[in-house]
Amino acid sequence: MLWHKLVRENLLLLVLAVVLSGCFRSETALISAEEADFPFSTITYTDPGGQEITLNRVGDLYIDPDEGEESAVRIKALDENTYVGQIAVSEDSGQAFLYGLIRLTDDRKGFYFAHSVADEQAKAAAREGKFGFRLCDGDTVCIDSLDGFVEFAASASDTGPAANIFTIRNLK
Repeated sequence: MLWHKLVRENLLLLVLAVVLSGCFRSETALISAEEADFPFSTITYTDPGGQEITLNRVGDLYIDPDEGEESAVRIKALDENTYVGQIAVSEDSGQAFLYGLIRLTDDRKGFYFAHSVADEQAKAAAREGKFGFRLCDGDTVCIDSLDGFVEFAASASDTGPAANIFTIRNLK
């Protein structure tokens, strides 16, 4: 199921979501190797369902050894507690990239996704052509600019971590 894949491949300062619909997506990578941040060589965390996931830095990507480069992740720090995550996904039409805003919990022992699913606010912005957003493939919001996504995420309401906390187990 794609939602499980989304959760599995999300990661601390670098992960995002693979949802069936309603995600933020681009056709090209908006976080280049030069712009990405690599604060750790290995990140191990537990998803809200209790599954432990490890991501290893391999060159200019974070890779889940069980998934390989089919779900490569890059992150970009916005501040010490907020990151943008980009995950590459394979589709029938080629490769696409999904995005989400990742926030550390106040105690810095976990993280959650503040914006990884395109809600009605994001879809309205896409219909109005704001933030460089446009609707594509049903509920998906295509983004043409990382700056536009960051601007939207900063202006949109953050519902907080709720129950979907990813627990950080080890950072090397």
